[in-house]
Amino acid sequence: MAKNILSPSEAPVFFRKLALLYSSGIPVIEGLKQLRDFSESKDIRVALNKVRIRVQKGDFFTDAMTAEGMLTGFQSGVMRIGEESGNLDRVLSAFADEAEREIAFRRGIVSRAIYPLLLLTASFLFPPVYYFIVYRDFGAYFLRAFLPLIIALSTVFVLFRLHKFFRRKAAFCVDYDGLLLRIPLTGSIINTVDWVRFCRSFVLGYGAGMDIKEVIKLSGNTMKNCFLKNEVTGIVAYIDKGNSLAASISKVRQAPGIMFEMLSTGEVSGSLDSTLRKAADILEDQTNYKIKLLTEIFFVLSFLLVAGFIGYQYIETFMSYFHHISDF
Repeated sequence: MAKNILSPSEAPVFFRKLALLYSSGIPVIEGLKQLRDFSESKDIRVALNKVRIRVQKGDFFTDAMTAEGMLTGFQSGVMRIGEESGNLDRVLSAFADEAEREIAFRRGIVSRAIYPLLLLTASFLFPPVYYFIVYRDFGAYFLRAFLPLIIALSTVFVLFRLHKFFRRKAAFCVDYDGLLLRIPLTGSIINTVDWVRFCRSFVLGYGAGMDIKEVIKLSGNTMKNCFLKNEVTGIVAYIDKGNSLAASISKVRQAPGIMFEMLSTGEVSGSLDSTLRKAADILEDQTNYKIKLLTEIFFVLSFLLVAGFIGYQYIETFMSYFHHISDF
């Protein structure tokens, strides 16, 4: 399978247009030509042209899209079911909905985090700027501002490269991601976000009529955390032994409690897709609350740093004043 060429921002528009063209009765070949001609991305135009050629030669639409890197593994599996069942327009619309929801979720995280991070950065830069303005000492300013900033940025860069290294290596990825899940609050956010992905993907696949074990494998592979991905895809073995989905999910220690409750209810009532959709909504709300709490912690930390420095300056000023008085 080729590397996916659709960026997160391009996916909603692409799948929405594709769904509209398919539902309007336009032949696939003609629809692909229209998408190619009006696409702004050169990579997408090239890929669509190759997809069009493949379809003309007799390839299935899903297979052609997958071969040219326009679908993920999960999307390919669900879309193949939709193409065979005649519900391709609904599947494509669902892809667009999920892509839009993912973008909105990411933007929400960024909008909540950017102000506290800027404030935290400013709190570190405020003291050296103060020394430069008051004492006019560029050497002191360099030592107190640029040098620590360079060290901090270098440390962040090294940690980022190590993070990328451990994530790329299969031998380290599972253990490393397992450690990430143990970080207070941050690990909980990572865990909850991935379970939201699992629920959303499961609803799409199950609603399209896929086999439940295939849905679990594909939905598990949409999770970003290697440790969770490994744990979730492993529950297929429990289902093969005759266990229910809820009982199998309970074997995953990191699974939120609400997952077992909602799955149990869904299996008994026969509405597994709707209960998991509700579970995803609840988990997303929990994630938003945790992110809000984390940003508030950053805000308080930034405030305490600035307040502590100002307090220190006041004390230093008065101590210097009393020292001069005692010299007379």
